[in-house]
Amino acid sequence: MSYIQGRIQKQQIFTSSGTFSPSAALLQAGGFVEILIVGGGGGGAGGYGSPSAVAGGGGGGQVVRRMVQVTAAVTVTIGAGGGGTTSGTASAGRGGTSSFGPLISAAGGYGGQGTAGGNCGDGSGSFYSGGGGAGGACAIPLFITTGQNPYLAGSSGGPGLYGFGGGGGGADGGGSANSSPGSCGAGASGNSGSLPGGDAAANSGGGGGGCAPTNTANTYRGGNGGSGFVQVTWFE
Repeated sequence: MSYIQGRIQKQQIFTSSGTFSPSAALLQAGGFVEILIVGGGGGGAGGYGSPSAVAGGGGGGQVVRRMVQVTAAVTVTIGAGGGGTTSGTASAGRGGTSSFGPLISAAGGYGGQGTAGGNCGDGSGSFYSGGGGAGGACAIPLFITTGQNPYLAGSSGGPGLYGFGGGGGGADGGGSANSSPGSCGAGASGNSGSLPGGDAAANSGGGGGGCAPTNTANTYRGGNGGSGFVQVTWFE
């Protein structure tokens, strides 16, 4: 807590859904609170076998920071992270929307696809708001030799805001059908991937990493997106 002009700064952090109940002192002071809210991150795409698989990382959830006024208890909803998929041809799960009652919300990030990273959440709101980071895609910079698959290089996911909502990394598909499996993308703010793709950290709003080995017919899951987050700050 800190003291400014005779008032005490207070803060409540929600990592799961619940209710914000304003104190009598807060309501008497006008009921103004600053909200930092993050939507759930999208899941990473999975890859499958030969000839060459690609898999994009999930997009980060939207990050919004805004002042709002409360007059009564407010329901807080934390968006879940989108699930990673094992199909390289289908989109992974989109992250859930986080909300602070009807006053403010943050959209979830889009899931990665087999050939591209997830889109970021659209930026909206008043001040200090914006979209989460775009998920990493898989580029094809060169062909190695005739009879071999393209070398598929994964890219890192884009950054979010205030340390939240980063995009998941895309997968590295490996050099050929006979090579060792390609690596899997890292989840935003989470663990790097091997097999399966890296999951994003809980309450980060980050996207999951893609996963695309190329030398096997087995399927591997992309990483799960991270759940959202709500921080409430006020003076009384």
